[in-house]
Amino acid sequence: MKLTRYLLGICLLVCSMQGSAKDKDGKAALYVIPCADYVKDYATQVNGNLPKRAIHVDFLHYAGFVKGYVNAANMYRENGLQNIRSGHSWATVYLYVDKYCRDNPLAHIINALSSFVYEMEHK
Repeated sequence: MKLTRYLLGICLLVCSMQGSAKDKDGKAALYVIPCADYVKDYATQVNGNLPKRAIHVDFLHYAGFVKGYVNAANMYRENGLQNIRSGHSWATVYLYVDKYCRDNPLAHIINALSSFVYEMEHK
């Protein structure tokens, strides 16, 4: 039941965003960005010699999208109080997405996040 509600919510979100799938420059919206782009910008984030907890500008939009997706998934849990990350840091979530994207280079960032939420719900 929870999975059905969750998938329905994602479908509605994706369908409602089809009209705005491209920005003013004609570039694709985040949820259709290929994993290869995430992997490249994640490498910049990790290897960028940044101060602790800083986010590289090339990775900033991914960080916001990842946090928004995971936080939205928390809202759709039945009691609304559980934390899907369940003790994992945001850095761990970014790493999960990176690993998923390296294992599935033709996938999109949304596939990686859906996989993360599914795994956290079923562990």
